[in-house]
Amino acid sequence: MEFVGPSRFSHFDGSGEPVGVAHPQAWVQVTAVNQAQTTNTMALIPSLMTDHVKRTYQIKEGAVLIRANRGRQRLEAVTSSYRAIEGKRTTFSLLNETQHWIHGNAGHLMYETIDGNATKRDSRYLAITNAFLPDEDSVAERMREAWEKIREGRRTRARSTGRTVDSAAGGRHHAQDGRRSVPRLRRREVG
Repeated sequence: MEFVGPSRFSHFDGSGEPVGVAHPQAWVQVTAVNQAQTTNTMALIPSLMTDHVKRTYQIKEGAVLIRANRGRQRLEAVTSSYRAIEGKRTTFSLLNETQHWIHGNAGHLMYETIDGNATKRDSRYLAITNAFLPDEDSVAERMREAWEKIREGRRTRARSTGRTVDSAAGGRHHAQDGRRSVPRLRRREVG
């Protein structure tokens, strides 16, 4: 969606429904702390696009870079060189497996750089993660703890972040017939 789809607000139609448009110079980054993580994601992306989409947007596939509309839009894989991405004019970043983003692999610096880039421009990012290991101080753990502080009112200087958390952590319910617990997904908007 962020690459060539209608990901930006344009206007409201006659029925009051929002209408989206594609960003004319979308620059999407799939980020991770090692090449294997981005390779896995980048290998999947072309299979999600139909031949019609590939023809319509003139998509040129590559292992690390995918271009569309004669190069005006790009989707690229980026790994842990936070200095290489500093100041980039990305429109969207996917933070891949942030449970692995720790101090030892420059994950903290990578996140801080992406967050800083996003605040300088009309940009946004999405972090995807599996469960983090407690006390490893990963970016996923830090994000979860920050969200919990906001939710509990312990972050008094927090402002509206537009952050949405979709998590299966905690909140298990039990089926009446004695089957094992099933996680109940929760979606909360914070701030």
